[in-house]
Amino acid sequence: MITMLRGQESRVWTSQQGSTIEARLQKLEPAHVTLQSKENKVVRLAIADLSLVDRIHLIESANAPETILAAGEMRLTEKFVKVDESAWKKLPTKFALGESSSVGEFEQWQTPHFLVVYAGDVKAPVVAETAERLWLGMAATYPQFRSEWGEKRRVIFVIEDAEAYQELGDWYGGLLAEKAQDAESQLILQQHKSSWPQLASAVIELPQKMANEGKYHSLATVIRAENGRSWRKAFPAMPTHALASDLMKHWFGPVRADRGVGYFALATGQGYYKEIQLAGLTETMLMEIGGSGGDEISTKSGFENGSAWPRLLKSGVKRGKITPKLADIYGLSPDGLTAENLVLMHSLMHYCQSTPKRLAAFARLTLKVRENQGLPTVEEMAKIYGFDSATAMEEDWINYLKSSEFK
Repeated sequence: MITMLRGQESRVWTSQQGSTIEARLQKLEPAHVTLQSKENKVVRLAIADLSLVDRIHLIESANAPETILAAGEMRLTEKFVKVDESAWKKLPTKFALGESSSVGEFEQWQTPHFLVVYAGDVKAPVVAETAERLWLGMAATYPQFRSEWGEKRRVIFVIEDAEAYQELGDWYGGLLAEKAQDAESQLILQQHKSSWPQLASAVIELPQKMANEGKYHSLATVIRAENGRSWRKAFPAMPTHALASDLMKHWFGPVRADRGVGYFALATGQGYYKEIQLAGLTETMLMEIGGSGGDEISTKSGFENGSAWPRLLKSGVKRGKITPKLADIYGLSPDGLTAENLVLMHSLMHYCQSTPKRLAAFARLTLKVRENQGLPTVEEMAKIYGFDSATAMEEDWINYLKSSEFK
């Protein structure tokens, strides 16, 4: 069946290889779409070559059948996307933390969506490519991500030099101290002071004036690059985890305190999922900061072998030594982590994005988070995935872990 369409608005269409065209939908066929650009150029594309975002758009706006979600081969956009590096450049000026020359200054590497601010022996273009590839993966998967991001850049501090890292921490500690007017903000300040020397990555909030003048998003990623000199190609493990998790949190947007159950599992799980899928292993440990003074620190990691964990988990589930509980894993928080439920959190995200249909459901789930400023309950999540109950989804997840699909 061929459908001729009128009144369709112009939008950005993206191929699985990352090429884009701004055009309106002119005609929908069972396996192809015809697009008309602003310059009246007519292009006919195979639906199997379109990104997930475009397929969801065809289903919702042009009544295309949901079967188009499974058209063609499911590929990791981040790995196969063609990245245009023509606009990437090292800036001639330094990034200054303050107006005084006594405050830290850092080198800058700029891309269309990020500003990599770095000090020490760091391969800034590798971090920039990793960030841009992850961004393009988000834009190809989550409806409205591209438009919601806008024209601003996210700042990524990548610091290998120990003195510069401490200087950045002291600067941010000073900003927190200025706001420490109550017990909660004082605890945040103390947690920062205690954890900063041990952190591998963090998120900090830029001063409003700095963000406005530089046209930056207010939150910035900090990566401590102790192994920065060894990053020779895109997707070094820990930076991939940090950036993937931070991009998902950016997409979620603000979340109300009473609707936060599931936030940690999905955002942190996304970091592990992308780290394992793109880097081939996981090197990331999570840090928990507790105590009444915010100075008790412990770390949590999954199985010791960062690349063998799917096989070990599959074996544990099959033998009944590990019993996945969907509500428990969805409701995880940092203080409830064990090696077992950490890898179960990894596996839940693996399941949630394992097929085009499941990935489309996950995209719809994230959009609801953004629209409602809150996470769906585990029962609501199950219905988004097409199940009558969380119990049915849990059973399907367990069967997936036992199957040959999980690897």
